[in-house]
Formats: sequence, structure tokens, C-alpha cells
Amino acid sequence: MQSVPLTLLNLARQEFASRSLSAAEEALFSSVETSKIASSVRGDDQQDDPASAINWTADRVIRAECIAWLCTDGEATKRVTHRGISIRGMRIDGVLDLSDAKIDFPIAALKCAFMERLIFRDAHLRTLILSASHTKDVLADRLTLAGSLFLRQGFKAQGELRLLGVSIGGSLDCSGAKLSNPQGKALSADGACIGGDVLLREGFMAEGEVRFLRTTIGRNFDCDSAKLSNPEGMALDADGATVRGDVFLRSGFTAFGEVKLLATAIGGSLDCETASFSNSDGVALNADRAKIAGAVFLRRGFRAKGEVRLVRASIGLNLECDGAQCSNVKKNALDADGAKIDGSVFLRNGFNSDGQVNLLGATIGGALECDSAQFSNPQSTALNADMARIGAAIFLRKGSKVNGRVNFAAVRVGGHLQIHGLIASNTMELNLRDAKIGTLWDERGSWPEPGKLFLDGLVYDRLHENAPFTHDSRVDWLRRQPRSTFLPQPYEHLASVLRQMGHEREARSILVEKNRTKGKFARFPRQDWLWYKIFGRAIGYGYRPLRALWMSILVILVGTLVFRWAFAYGLISPTKENAYSTRVSGLVEGESRHPADNYAVFNSFAYSLESFTPFLKLDQTSNWQPNANRGVNLHVLWWPTTVGALLRYFLWLHIITGWVLTTLWVGAVTGIAKT
Repeated sequence: MQSVPLTLLNLARQEFASRSLSAAEEALFSSVETSKIASSVRGDDQQDDPASAINWTADRVIRAECIAWLCTDGEATKRVTHRGISIRGMRIDGVLDLSDAKIDFPIAALKCAFMERLIFRDAHLRTLILSASHTKDVLADRLTLAGSLFLRQGFKAQGELRLLGVSIGGSLDCSGAKLSNPQGKALSADGACIGGDVLLREGFMAEGEVRFLRTTIGRNFDCDSAKLSNPEGMALDADGATVRGDVFLRSGFTAFGEVKLLATAIGGSLDCETASFSNSDGVALNADRAKIAGAVFLRRGFRAKGEVRLVRASIGLNLECDGAQCSNVKKNALDADGAKIDGSVFLRNGFNSDGQVNLLGATIGGALECDSAQFSNPQSTALNADMARIGAAIFLRKGSKVNGRVNFAAVRVGGHLQIHGLIASNTMELNLRDAKIGTLWDERGSWPEPGKLFLDGLVYDRLHENAPFTHDSRVDWLRRQPRSTFLPQPYEHLASVLRQMGHEREARSILVEKNRTKGKFARFPRQDWLWYKIFGRAIGYGYRPLRALWMSILVILVGTLVFRWAFAYGLISPTKENAYSTRVSGLVEGESRHPADNYAVFNSFAYSLESFTPFLKLDQTSNWQPNANRGVNLHVLWWPTTVGALLRYFLWLHIITGWVLTTLWVGAVTGIAKT
């Protein structure tokens, strides 16, 4: 009797003799030995949909134990060709458990339905393909794949796809997959090592948390157009992951729940163009302490409801937020506290924040550009760059709008600070305390309302040639500081800069304004009251000495007129008795007396000049004095006096004024009387 050849199918019939094999199972065993595909596909999309597998007939059903035996039995595996297992359109009943299996061929199940969980714990495979298939839980902790894991083209998992600590030599491709585990983790790949790409794109959807904690990805992490939903927790958590290529969360990427990239290392860029992140009242995107060798793109329609965090992140190129919309009302909308950005930060071309943009202590190698942007955080800080270090410039211009405080306190800017074309609300405050910049370029229309500009400690090397230089404009700028206290430094520094730039006149006017403002805080009878209210004003506080000179000339001329009038009416008399010659032709002696011809002639101008000027001797005051006994009797405030007596009081006032004005003028010219 001739023996029957021992084929794989015959081995299977012996193994499962207690139950006859289904048509699908026979097709499986026959195909793997001949490198063919075992297919039960009917060619009708509705009939072939794995979602309808519960209604499939028995000829499309394979028991999970058949596949497990095929992968683990020594005699069976010898008959599997290098093409491995490839099935299509079949239903697999029972738990498929391949834990610890060493399988040296690929497994592909396309458009199949696994009715129970799949277990690949500690297994070793070449390649695993479950594209377009439907499964329950997939438990593949520490799975080792020499090739790739393909869960794409409509793959669906009801339960957790668990890939903890897996090692995949190729890529993890979940493009177009749909994972659902709303109360738990939809995909967990903590500690995984993936040599190629991780692809969660082309309509990938996940209900539940997607986790890649401390995962190593050899190329890109690509989530373009993915939709992740876990509103009460983490939508995507990749804390401590290492991605040697780029991270793509763009092209319609949507996340409901927090996306967390805490301390992630990215060899390329983090690209979130046109993405939408939503986690109201929480953190929408968290990349604190991330190390990103390339750029961060939050632009071209980027939307975030909730906080976007880059605290102490390191970015090798630019942080670009052109056109981004960030909303986290009354909280931080964008927080890059302590971030190190080697390139520039672009918040422009329609950038809109509802909440604070925080760059506190950030280091920016290039520029901070805020052109055509909107910052809104009423009654609080809208833009905060306190203590930031910016290598190039700050631009706040081209129609940008601010509703809230702009805090540039203690900022260090190597180049320009440009604030022009800014649309400032009446609630805007601008804080430049202790800032140090290269060139200040501003304009009056962009200044905040009076009382809302803080300049104490601001240091700048020069004013831009297109910035306002005139006395009126710069005084207006200084007067927009709070009036509650007097701070001299802003005046002194502005005057110093103007003087270095050759604007000596404007510099002096600023210093005069400084003293005038200081005078508003002087209170009688404090000793500085006389200086700031009276004497200082006479000489422009030492910076306008000619003012005292012109006042002196005016007083001397007034005195000339008064003394000329008084002499004409006989109110000024010689001081010496031998000054008169007596004519006796019919007159009583003493009735009409005239100075002798050799007596000093009275000159009203010389008299006024000598009386006014200390130490000047013109032989006028020594020979002529007002006569208090002459002139009409008067009552001044019920005080009886004469016109001559009033003239004497005028002379005394004239002398005192001369001493004061002359002293002030000399002191101002020599620099002694100056503040």
C-alpha cells in the first residue's frame, strides 16, 4: 500500500483530528506551504467588512489555535515558506496567544476579524501585518520585530493596543487606523525602541490615551491629520521620548485632551502647522524641557484652546507662530518661561493670543517679532518678556494690538527695540524698568496713556534717527510715567543719550524738565522748596544761565525808568551837604538849591546798574539816595508812608534782586548752581 505524502495539511488533520477543519483552515494550511495567500474575500465591500464578521459563514472561520500551532509546532513551521502566513477576509475565533514564540516568518492578516484578544508577549517575529483588520485588545509587551508592524488602511482595535517595551527594526505604521478604548489607553508603547518611523497619520483616530513614554524612534514621528480624543486626560503622552527625526502634528491634526512632549528629545523639528489642540482650562500642548534641534512651527492656522507650554525648552532654530490662535483666558496662552531659542521668535501675521504670552527669562538668539499680532489679557499681562535675553531686536509694530500689560522689565536686547505702528488700547501698560537695549525706535502714537509707561532704569545706547527727538515729544514721553513718585534716572539717561548724539539743546531741555517735575514734589518749608520753586527756575536749574541774565537786564531797565522818574520829581537827593550851591538873588536860603557844578551828575541807568550789581562802583549810590521825607503822603494797607519811602523800599528790593540774580547767573555759568 502506497503511503500518503506528509503535507502540512495532513499534519494539521492529524493534530486536529477531533474536529474537522473548516474550508478556511484547509486553505490556510495549503497556502503557507505553497507561498500563496489564503483568501475568503467575496469581492463585495459590505460582505467583506470585518465589522460584519459575526455573520460570516463557517467557511470563513479559522480557530486561533490553528494559527498558534502553525507558528509554534516544530514540524509545522518547517513547512512554512519564507513568505509566511498570509490570510485575507477571514474570521479568527478564540484568543490568539503567541507569547514567547520564536517565529522566523512574517504574519499577514488583511481584512480579517479577530474575535478575541491577540497576545504577542515576548514573541519574536519578522514582520506583523494586520492592515484593515479588526481586533480586540492586542497585548504585545516586549515583542521583537525584525521588520515593521503594519496596522493601517482601516485597522480597528476595540480595546488597548499595548506595545510596551517592543523592539521594532522597521516602522510602526498605523496610518488610517482607528483605536478605541475611551476609558483607558488606546495605544501604549512605553519604552519601545522603533528603528524607523512611527506613522499615525492619514486619518488615524484614537479614543483614549496614546502613549509613547521614553520611546526611542529612529526616524520621524508623523501624526499628520490624526484625530486623538481623550478629553479628561492625555490625548498623546510622549514624555521623555527620543525622536531622531521630526515630529509632525499638522495638516489637520486634532487633539481633545493634553498633548504632552515633556522632556522629549527631537533631532529635527516640531511641526504643528494647521493643527488644533483643545484642553480648555488645562494644558493643550506641553513641551516643557523638550530639546528640539530644529524649529518649532505653530503657524498657518494653528489653534490651541488651553495652555501651550515650552517652559525651559531648548530650540535650535526658530519658534514660529505666524497666524496662530492661542486661547487660555486670564491664564498663560503661550508659556516659554526660561526657554532657550537659538533662532528667532515670530508672533506675527495674525497671531492672536487670548491670555498671557510668557517669555520670562527666555534666551532668544535672533529677534522677537510681533508684527501684525494681537495680545489680549485685560487687567493683567498680555506679553511678558521680563529678564529675557534677545540677541537681535524686539519688533512690536505694523498694526499690532495690545489689550493689557507689556512687560519688558530687565530685558536685554542687543539691537533695536522697535515700537511703532502699534495700536495701544487705553488699558495698555508698557514696562521697561531696568531694560537694556541698543537702539530705541518708538513713536508717539504707540505710547501708552499717561501713568502707564514705566521707564526707571531703562538704558539704551541711542535713539533711532526716525524716533522723535524734539523737546515736546520726549517730554510727553517722560510725562506718561506714573506721577506718584519722582524718578530722575529716565531724564538723566535720555539727556545723556541726546548729548552723545549731538542734540545738546534737547538734552538741556530734558534736564530742565527733570527739575521742573522734581519741583512738583518739593513742599514748603523744606529747604529745596526755594530752589525748585523760585531760584532754580530763574536759571533753568543751571542749564539756562542766560535766563537770569535777561531777567537782570529787564530789572535794570525797569530800575532805570523808576529812578529817572523819581529824580525828575525830586525824590532822590544828594547824600552830601556840600553838594549844593546857594543862590541869594531875592530868595530865602535853602528854598531853591542845585548841586554844585563839581558834584557827581545823576544817571538813572548807571544808578540802577550800580545798585543791582554787587561790588560795582560807579559813584552813583554813594552820592545819591532816595529821600523818604519827600513825596505825597500815602496809606498802604492802613500804614502811613510817603512816595519817597516807597522808593527807598524799591531800592532795597532792587539791590537784593541784584544779589540773587547775579549769584544765580554766575553760579549757573560756572556750573556751581546746577542739579
